[in-house]
Amino acid sequence: MKKLAICIPTYNRAKIIEDICLKIISIPDKDIFDLYIYDSSPNLDTKKKLQDILQNKNFFYFKILDTIDSNTKVYNIYQDKNIQNTYEYLWILPDYLFVKE
Repeated sequence: MKKLAICIPTYNRAKIIEDICLKIISIPDKDIFDLYIYDSSPNLDTKKKLQDILQNKNFFYFKILDTIDSNTKVYNIYQDKNIQNTYEYLWILPDYLFVKE
């Protein structure tokens, strides 16, 4: 069982998500977590910005309907059986925060 799932629900914040992911990717001990991006933007800008980053084995991108509100996105993340059964901890990271090692 992996230690941590970091989940970022986002909407139209491609540049900020890219910056957050670049900071996360620089963390040396990436084996203890996986990062999930849940994007409900009406375009593919976020996916395009993350194209190189998503080549990492522990970074995942999900495109979801742009009609799904943020509360529903977060609720669905908490209900995800894959996350519940794979990780000890879940961290919902807002798409406007930066992280440091």
